[in-house]
This record gives sequence, structure tokens and C-alpha cells, in this order.
Amino acid sequence: VGSIRSARLIDYEIVPMYQAMLAYSGASAGVGEKIAGADFADRVFEGIRYGFPYYWRDEEIDAPHNLFTNLAALWNLATEDGINTTPDLHGMAFDPAIPPGNTGTATHIDVRYRATRAEWLYDPRNGNYLRFSDGLPHNDANTGAQVTADNVVILYARHIETDIVESEWQGVKSYSIEMELWFEGDAVLCRDGQRYAVRWSRPTRESLISLYTLDGEPMPFKPGNT
Repeated sequence: VGSIRSARLIDYEIVPMYQAMLAYSGASAGVGEKIAGADFADRVFEGIRYGFPYYWRDEEIDAPHNLFTNLAALWNLATEDGINTTPDLHGMAFDPAIPPGNTGTATHIDVRYRATRAEWLYDPRNGNYLRFSDGLPHNDANTGAQVTADNVVILYARHIETDIVESEWQGVKSYSIEMELWFEGDAVLCRDGQRYAVRWSRPTRESLISLYTLDGEPMPFKPGNT
């Protein structure tokens, strides 16, 4: 699996949501300190601390995009360390039936986030969305198949620039951005070619992100991946 890249501040929020383990290449000093003091600090695998068969570089791909991991090897290592436990996940609602109350169709989703553009085109034959990255089909390197999703969710969250320096180039510093992915906010759910204006909720650090209608009722995801 890859490419394996650096940890970011957003990982500090995502890992406890899924009671997950975190595989990453490394981190800036500030983010590394956050991870070292986190409630999941015993469930991290930093690539620079491990060699083969856990992590390796594919020399045919340009760095830093060429670091990969073997998930089976990491699972075995987690078992040896006594941290390969089954998470208790709850909070997300699923329903194969198309919900009422859509706010329009969603056959072409165009998401532009700073310098990155992700597009999703609805495939009515398979009932899911095909992903494009910066105008090109996003394909799985192992299978050649285009990446798909049954649900596409756009979350709106407050962004705050921190004093953590992520990189510096020719005297210009780039700082970590903290995304307030807690409590609640506006969101858009796209499924079955339909668009829904919803609210997202994450009341505690361990909570998964749940979706609700504007009337406060649970909004179901389509069974599948998101």
C-alpha cells in the first residue's frame, strides 16, 4: 500500500475516531510531539523507524512518493505488540434505500481545495462515483481499475494556521493547518446520484462522524465505501 507520506495534524483527529493504528513515513517536529503525546501513541508505526518487510522504497518512483508498506507485515507486528484489537465502531447509519429530501442531483462533483482538484462522476450502471484527480482518472496501480466510492461527503470545518512549521523553502515557511473536525458543522452528502444538504456531528474524540438531516434526523450513508 502506498504512497506512504508524512503524518499531519488531521491524523491526530482521525485515528481515535476509528480506534486505528497509524502507518506514516515521519512527521514535522510539532506534529511528532502531538503524536507522541496522543492517546494512540502506542499504536503508531513510523516508517523511518522500520525497514523491510514493513516499509521499503520503490526506486522506479520519484521520492518522496515511493515509500510503501506491507499491511500483513504490520498486522503481524501489531499482534506481537499486543495492539491488534478489534475496534468497537458505532454512530454511522446505513440504508440501501434512497432517502427523501434531496436538494438536487449530483452526477458531477467538482471539489477544489487550494491547488488540488478532485472530481467524481456518477456511474448509473454501478450506482457509484468514479474519481478523477486533477482531470485524470484515479486508477489503482495494482488492478488498473478506477477508484470508486458509493458515498461522497463534503465536510465544512474551520481551518486555523498553527505555529508548527511543516517545511521551509528559500526562506518561506509553510505551517500546519488545524482543522476543527469536532462538534458539528455543515456538510453535503452525495449518493445514488442525489445531493443532500446535511449536518455532520462528532461530539466526542472517540465518535465517528455522523450525518443528520437539517431536521435533526439521522441521515443514512449508502452501504459501501465513502
